[in-house]
Amino acid sequence: MNSMLNMRGALMGLTVVVGSVVSGGVFAQDMSDGAPSITIRYSDLDLAQPSGVQVLYRRIATAAKVVCDHGNSRELARVVATTKCVDHTLSQAIEEIDVPQLSALHRMNRNHDVG
Repeated sequence: MNSMLNMRGALMGLTVVVGSVVSGGVFAQDMSDGAPSITIRYSDLDLAQPSGVQVLYRRIATAAKVVCDHGNSRELARVVATTKCVDHTLSQAIEEIDVPQLSALHRMNRNHDVG
């Protein structure tokens, strides 16, 4: 299993890529190609434990919010675009990591948000 996740985002389209090099810190932001990118390390987490899965989920959710940030706007279209971007990025990242417990936590959170 890889212990890093590289998230890249643009206004509506996002690509999640598993990388092989980390440039310091839990989150390393790179905007060299114009799209925000955040690398998430998780080699410090035990993903066999619920607490490790929860920490990773929070890291991914935080990174998705940063990557998808369209500024503090009350404009409905921007709020909707940001929400869709975060949801899409989070789902892609979790699918890419492919840890059943993380997927289950994501499904539970999505079902809770809907209800």
